[in-house]
Amino acid sequence: TVMHSLVIPRAVCVLAGGKFTGEKDADGRIVINVAASLDDESWKIIQSPFMLENARTREFRQEVLIGHGRLSYSETTILDIYGKEFEHTDQNELTLKQT
Repeated sequence: TVMHSLVIPRAVCVLAGGKFTGEKDADGRIVINVAASLDDESWKIIQSPFMLENARTREFRQEVLIGHGRLSYSETTILDIYGKEFEHTDQNELTLKQT
C-alpha cells in the first residue's frame, strides 16, 4: 500500500492511496498511482462545511514516475466551485544533480 497525505491551506485534507504493483513505464521508470475521493471509504477527502458547500474537492489523482535520476509527478484535482466543475492539474520534475 502506498499513501500520500496533504493539507491544502483552505481547510481541505487529502489521504490518497493505492497499491504498488511494480509497474514500469516504457522508459523503465517505476510508476506509482494514488487517488482519493469523497465517496471512497478508505481514501478520503475531508473539508470544512464552507468548502463542501461552495468549493467542494471531489477527487484527487496523482501519478509519480521514478527512475534515471528523476522523480516526476502529475496530478489532477476535480473541484465543484459554486456549481461548476473545474479540473486543476499540476506536474513537475526533480532531477538529481551530481556535484
